[in-house]
Amino acid sequence: MTTFHEPGGVYTPAFVARAMICGSLAACRDGHEPAAAPHGLHILDPACGDGAFLLELFDALCPAGSDWTTRLEVVRRQLFGVDIDRAAVDAVRARLLARVAPEPAAARAAREVIAANVVWGDALTGADFSRPAARVPLPHAVNAQDAPGSPNAAKAEAPPVNWRRAFPLAAAAGGFGLVIGNPPYRRERNAKAVFDAVAATPLGKAWREARMDYWFYFLHRGLDVLAAGGVLSFIVNSYWIASSGARRLVARLQAEADFEQIVALGSAPVFPGVAGRHMIFRVRKKLPAAAAPRGPALPTTAKEQPPARKRGLTQIAELHAGSDLHAALAEATRPGAYTHPDAPGWMTYDLVPADLFQHGRIVVAPPDRWQLALENRRTLGELYDTRQGMAENPPLINRRLAAESGGAYHLGEGVFVLTDVELARLAFDEAERALLRPWFPASSIGRYRAPPQSTHQVLYLTRGTAPSLSGYPRVRAHLTRFRSILERRREVVSGRIDWWHLHWPRDEQIFLRPRVLSVQMGPQPQFVVATSATFVGFSINLVLERQPGAAFDLPTLSGILNSAIAAHWFNRHAKHRGVKLDINAAVLRQFPLPERCGKLETRLVELVRQRQAAETAGGARAEAGPLDAAIDAVVGELYGVAGPRP
Repeated sequence: MTTFHEPGGVYTPAFVARAMICGSLAACRDGHEPAAAPHGLHILDPACGDGAFLLELFDALCPAGSDWTTRLEVVRRQLFGVDIDRAAVDAVRARLLARVAPEPAAARAAREVIAANVVWGDALTGADFSRPAARVPLPHAVNAQDAPGSPNAAKAEAPPVNWRRAFPLAAAAGGFGLVIGNPPYRRERNAKAVFDAVAATPLGKAWREARMDYWFYFLHRGLDVLAAGGVLSFIVNSYWIASSGARRLVARLQAEADFEQIVALGSAPVFPGVAGRHMIFRVRKKLPAAAAPRGPALPTTAKEQPPARKRGLTQIAELHAGSDLHAALAEATRPGAYTHPDAPGWMTYDLVPADLFQHGRIVVAPPDRWQLALENRRTLGELYDTRQGMAENPPLINRRLAAESGGAYHLGEGVFVLTDVELARLAFDEAERALLRPWFPASSIGRYRAPPQSTHQVLYLTRGTAPSLSGYPRVRAHLTRFRSILERRREVVSGRIDWWHLHWPRDEQIFLRPRVLSVQMGPQPQFVVATSATFVGFSINLVLERQPGAAFDLPTLSGILNSAIAAHWFNRHAKHRGVKLDINAAVLRQFPLPERCGKLETRLVELVRQRQAAETAGGARAEAGPLDAAIDAVVGELYGVAGPRP
């Protein structure tokens, strides 16, 4: 079986599907399945692909030794799937038919049952159960000329699924009792036409947000068609829980569902050929307020968290680094395996809602005393301005542009950002050299590290510095070589800038005023104070005093942000990309600051200056460790905590 089907889709290994099904069915049998499902649990995979989940569900639900009529009834009453890939749907139908193995005389009727339940269609663009059924053909009913094997079949566009008409059993029950699967991942940058099509539908109009992933829509649709009290379980990439593009999704989950379990798989290789961190989560859709069961009030903070599990707590299982995923998930399918404190391969703990949902994100990390010490404090965004570096676009010729040019440009050739060698060759006159600013690549900025001299210069061309290229003949000649690239930039096409301007130059003053530079991506937080001119790209954020004297001075702030306590906070709240942390401006603005203390601040400023001087001097690494420890101790005092990291 191939690994990929539709772009963004990856088929699920059988052992992963099996583990998810085991946990989800156990949850549905826990006395909470929708009471309105008299004929068994209605189960949906909204992006069924090659049928990994449907086939494993069939095997789990069919009694051993059952006859074909019983097996077909399991499909008729309980198993439902949708996929936009016609070939995949045909394959799933055939594999289910082989599982049912009807008598020859009943084969046609069995095929019709399976075809009615496994639907070829677009799960996102049709009307959900909340809307009246329109009089349109069922999604699985296609014209004869579009039948499988016909010339038009491969070209036919998947019709929207009208959920009430396509799945009347689930509609009558108030929705599906279980929605489970592996939704397709796609980012809008590479699939704009697909996103635009969904955006025009009621689902897109209700839930579209900037920088979202395509699979978010499948979670929204899953919640739409899930019965109250029903269970939803997906396996997805882990990045979303800290993504600013998932704010509306997280808010909806917090309002409409209870997280029952999150299984963090870390960097374990889940899908062949796919890197990144993945997770399995299971939520239960909340019952209407009038039907909600009465019980003991849940704790609201980690301080009050009881040792015993209670309804409403989220069970977290984090896979230990280096554990064998297949063996660990096989072990995890045992009833109660995750709850055991010494479960092989897993670190397990419970979170209350207040610990799970923080700042519009989902935080998967055990509560500890450092976390508690940082709660309910003023944030960096309240006291400082944060800005992103410029977007030169392009600073130089990258691999893609070099390949597209057919040899006209070479890899690494400067466009807006130029080396000393390139500047010597271009021989700019005095007026043209006045357009240059010292530019620092992200690789030159680090923790307490900013070089005193730049290795590059940027042509700082804006509406203010260069309203025209008249009087700058050598600059014009240089950029004219790249004009075809520059003219197709979005800001040029929209008329916001002229073709020779930087894409987003930002306000020049942010690169000239004293500032803390923050490297957005790295294995650890990296902050450094800069007082001389440092022009940087958008992979660097800048923190500037909003009102001098109103908050910590910049050296003190850099010491706080580089401390072990801050690293602990960022590790919990920033997005993880492989082994790196993505500390974007939104996360940076939410960082909690300690109370002011003049004596401790004076001590911290001196330590930070020594630490930055040691970094600048080079070769003085022996001093770094003791200075870092001393800085951590002072920052700990500011926050009111002491001792090593919990």
